[in-house]
Amino acid sequence: MTACSMTHLWRTLAVAAVLALCWAPPAEAQFETPNRQFHNDTPFRLDGRHRDLPCASCHQQQGNYKGTPTRCFDCHWVRRQDDRYRLQLGSRCDQCHRTASWTEVRWDHAAMTRLPLGAAHRQLTCQSCHRNNTFRSVQTGCFSCHQQDYQNTRAPNHAAAGFSTTCESCHRVDAPVWTGAVNHSAVFPLVGRHAQTSCDSCHINNVHLGTPRDCVGCHRAQYDRTTAPSHVAAGFATTCEGCHRASDASWNQATFNHRFPIASGPHRTACATCHQGGTLQVFTCLVCHEHDRTRMDDKHKERPGYRYDSLACYSCHPNGRR
Repeated sequence: MTACSMTHLWRTLAVAAVLALCWAPPAEAQFETPNRQFHNDTPFRLDGRHRDLPCASCHQQQGNYKGTPTRCFDCHWVRRQDDRYRLQLGSRCDQCHRTASWTEVRWDHAAMTRLPLGAAHRQLTCQSCHRNNTFRSVQTGCFSCHQQDYQNTRAPNHAAAGFSTTCESCHRVDAPVWTGAVNHSAVFPLVGRHAQTSCDSCHINNVHLGTPRDCVGCHRAQYDRTTAPSHVAAGFATTCEGCHRASDASWNQATFNHRFPIASGPHRTACATCHQGGTLQVFTCLVCHEHDRTRMDDKHKERPGYRYDSLACYSCHPNGRR
């Protein structure tokens, strides 16, 4: 390299150095946005919102970094008193709050209070139950919060009906609302036609206390007017569930356990064919079998105590077989 070239190179480097000095920021400005990675090697790691704070927000003594608090409580209560609930929920901030934001809260109501929040309660603000920011003396019974709902309800009228104020005996705490969540099965299971019947069909004039729970208490009129067969004349038991099932869609789906087989064959006929005189307690076999009397007398002559009448027939032929 020639002397001329060396001179030109040194001049270029000199100019670059002068320009660098002219454009460099002041020394103190170089520390305004420091790399805080070194802080993670200390007992207190910087994450979340802590990464964006000025150093002086925590290190409040100018030039003195020793003794700076490392607990949330010391900075956010002793120094700043950030807790709007005045420590009613405890002093362990990190049990609920995250450093990303004060509003990013992990609060397990069931684990912390032993009172799980149902679907509807989870949608409420804390102040809906904890009025005036009171947490420690809140009553946990449903009625303590829902007394007004109980008194204002008209379909059905809870107060007039004398419903229990133990709301959870009918309403489920995990229901999404408080309407349409009545647990009727706790008192009377609603199945079959009952599940499709309006409340006032059974609870006339909005009266609930004393409503019959046995079938005949509501269905005596149907029992009395039934003619095929006549329940009254037959002396059928008024325990309707002996033949009718609550899950049936119709009264006609009754299952009657007839002691004599009538499901098929010649005995499958109208009730009045055998049960004459308007009562099912009395029956006759001789309407159909009278023409066999001579033959039957001859066939049964070896049978002791033989009689040609219906009760005797049934005593030997309970299944209709020879």
